[in-house]
Amino acid sequence: TYTATQAVLDAYDALDVGLWRRLRPTGVRQDLTVLRAYVAQRVSEWLSTLGVTLLEFIDRGGLTGCSSCDTHGDPTLDNLMRDADDRLVIIDPLPASERVPALKAVDLGKLLQSAFGYEFVKHRDAFWSVNTETVLEYIRQRESEADAHAAVFFCAVHYLRLLPYQRDEVKRETYRKICAALCARV
Repeated sequence: TYTATQAVLDAYDALDVGLWRRLRPTGVRQDLTVLRAYVAQRVSEWLSTLGVTLLEFIDRGGLTGCSSCDTHGDPTLDNLMRDADDRLVIIDPLPASERVPALKAVDLGKLLQSAFGYEFVKHRDAFWSVNTETVLEYIRQRESEADAHAAVFFCAVHYLRLLPYQRDEVKRETYRKICAALCARV
């Protein structure tokens, strides 16, 4: 039986042999001051105490040494499909921007977003349940310490970015709790 956990690992593998091997697109700035300002705004609105650790991570140079490359921007379970030949296709790319830099850790953070329950909470269905520790270990074994650590940072940032768009208060509070738990890991 194909599981959501296997789908996340397959997405990792597809990105690893594809997009992540390409250089960062030309014209994409890697100015982290815009990212920091954006995170600071979200932290002040949604997670003032624990969210400060995200700002400290940036300020301490936590993104230094991360792999710069072409990225998908949104490789979550919701954006995985199979084509007519049963090949995995990752749809709905989000191009890198000043708020979402072209760093491998951004995509890794999105994979972790699914692993930490984004779709499970969104769809309220066990089909979307992912073995988080399996995905974390998969990433830790294959990535540099800088990219693996920054993936957790970006996963928290991705959850922060979700909060303003949640109309369902239960989902919002669940995502906020996941984000707080991630901040503790950062």
